[in-house]
Amino acid sequence: MRRFPALLASMVVGLFVGGMLAPTPASADSIVTTCTDASLRTAVSHGGVVTFGVDCTDLVLTTAISIASSLNVDIEGGGHAVALDGAKYHGVDAESRARLRAAWNPPHYLPLLAFAAFLVVGSLPAVFTVRSRRSRRLRRSG
Repeated sequence: MRRFPALLASMVVGLFVGGMLAPTPASADSIVTTCTDASLRTAVSHGGVVTFGVDCTDLVLTTAISIASSLNVDIEGGGHAVALDGAKYHGVDAESRARLRAAWNPPHYLPLLAFAAFLVVGSLPAVFTVRSRRSRRLRRSG
């Protein structure tokens, strides 16, 4: 039994020290100053924190951006309005795009109603148990 705490402590220390000694991938922070697909791809390819220096309300990505597994990438708006748009809506006018987005993300109420019904049905046995105990006490005391 004495071995287990010592073994556990040595494993925790080993994981902690191993995590501290692991090499961190090289990365450089980038600022996107033009709203183009190419400028965003270049910034992401360097890794690090990618910050937008201008408002990009409709930046259309022609294809997916691949990120190497050795890179850590964090994309931040930097206080600017940024909207990344995939190629799914490329070439579609604004009115059709809004209609397609609304159709793509409709609200789903069925799971919420099912959860509420589960809570109500699950609480019924408890309510009946409390009421039956209360009525038994009243009968005994009365």
